[in-house]
Amino acid sequence: MTYDEFKTYLATFLWKDNDQVLIDNLDSLIQMADAELNQLFKVQQRLKTATISVDNQDFELPSDYRSIRDLTRLTNVAETYGYVPPTELYKNRVNAPQLGSRPVYSLVGSTLLLSGDYTTPTAFQIVYYDKIPDYQDTDASWVADDFLNLYVYAVLRQTVMFLREDERLPLWNSLFTDALKVALQEDAHERARGVINNPRGRVLASRR
Repeated sequence: MTYDEFKTYLATFLWKDNDQVLIDNLDSLIQMADAELNQLFKVQQRLKTATISVDNQDFELPSDYRSIRDLTRLTNVAETYGYVPPTELYKNRVNAPQLGSRPVYSLVGSTLLLSGDYTTPTAFQIVYYDKIPDYQDTDASWVADDFLNLYVYAVLRQTVMFLREDERLPLWNSLFTDALKVALQEDAHERARGVINNPRGRVLASRR
């Protein structure tokens, strides 16, 4: 389904009293739905892996990064790093010369924070959730292909500022909640069975 086809499909649910203003704002409503799905819809299709080469304590994460699931140092014995708040990470940096670096990381925006000596580039593997595809930009979306009902309801529930007291809004909200619950349950079931879509791998150099 192309982006324009998706908008036409949405319009069949939204058209009421010739509300052209609402239809003209579909692009914005889809963007709002994407923002909500980025927060709530964390499924295996969004998982990616990247091997990063770190040569300083601050590393800019991939442009499609949304949130980290795992971070593992690959040199010598593989070691999984745990998350700490930025203030704790900065303390670790100060204390590292005397106490040694702990296997921890933190985040400020899209910047990965580490402590320790990275004069020699160090390899890490990062597993992260990427962003929901920009449907308008790419003209393709696996969310629309695989979870059409969820995507449609995610957009329809954004129309509240246009439809206000419309009797359909509570129904769309309920249908969205149900569709999201089913999708996440199915994803959890597939992961438990070991049926996991292999994350796409990539290699990234340090970006200052």
